[in-house]
Amino acid sequence: LSTMLGHKILDLILSGKRSEEIVDGIHELLSNLAEKIRKGEDLENKNDDTVGYPLKQFAITKGLNKSPKDYPDAKGQPHLQVALAMLRAGKPVNTGDHIPYVICMQKRSEYDTYLKEKETNPDVKLTPVASGSSKSYAERAFHPDEVIRAKGELKVDIEWYLATQIMPPVTRLTNVIAGTSPAMIAEILGLDTKKYNIHHHAANDNEEDEEFYLQDLEDKDRYKDCEKLSLKCSNLKCEEEFTFSEDEKTCPKCKTEIEPVQLHNATHLLARKLISKYYEWNYIADDPSAELRTRQLSVNGRNYVMNGRRIQLKEEYPAKALYTQLKYLETLDKEAMEPFLTHSGYSWVDKKLFKMAFKL
Repeated sequence: LSTMLGHKILDLILSGKRSEEIVDGIHELLSNLAEKIRKGEDLENKNDDTVGYPLKQFAITKGLNKSPKDYPDAKGQPHLQVALAMLRAGKPVNTGDHIPYVICMQKRSEYDTYLKEKETNPDVKLTPVASGSSKSYAERAFHPDEVIRAKGELKVDIEWYLATQIMPPVTRLTNVIAGTSPAMIAEILGLDTKKYNIHHHAANDNEEDEEFYLQDLEDKDRYKDCEKLSLKCSNLKCEEEFTFSEDEKTCPKCKTEIEPVQLHNATHLLARKLISKYYEWNYIADDPSAELRTRQLSVNGRNYVMNGRRIQLKEEYPAKALYTQLKYLETLDKEAMEPFLTHSGYSWVDKKLFKMAFKL
């Protein structure tokens, strides 16, 4: 499915059409794909457009370099889970074989238990995991033949395929095209846009470009992703917790005014908390579906391999985010933020900015 879609997107990109037509074509292609595979949730092993895409389009194949029993991390690799299940069923599995698998909404262990209970209790129900979850996906891998024999009891996890097999390659292919973004693609595919709310103002990932862009935004847009300042009313009879803003400087419940000392302390504490978060140096995968969080970098830098899958690491809380957060707090209490911003590297002018501004 991913390969087929990638070829179609490349055909559009290389078609020679205007950029707007290419973007519209890609968006329409993704919209139609998402609609078709969701309509064909009960997939059949046949080429019939009325049921979306055939089951074989969802099959992922991976080869064996050795016996499945010799892998130390078999639990986290879906093709090994299927290979081991084939061995338990008495089917031959040899080194060099390519094992196909499909990710479903049910765990193998729960499905095996369900089949045993069904022999004595025909009314027993099979409970699926949350659709689109990347957790324990290896435990939800089944051979395509098993899915066909299940006759609809094993449901293909459509959301998982959209999030992990469609979204990442499409994002990589389109990240240099103006007029689209990961968030837009996620919305078209019907995924959670919050996970992909990454700003791609320029075709490349240029920090200086983004800094200039942020200056053109209004405060409500510039600071929309910042952690807001939460205060507790100083009136002991109220003690209402609320989000402080420049527009509302009193308690929304009892209208008690916020003391300057309370505001100063709260902004100072929040700033120190976020600075500590920055210095934790946590890294996460650039693909949200990987759900990886680590403080370790290998000799390969930010290149990381997880369960045979290559991903890129990025800072969980980068310097840009911290600086934007401190500038937001400055709008609430300039005096409290002055010592923090004075020592920020963003307060020193980089000659690259002059080159960009004046085309030197």
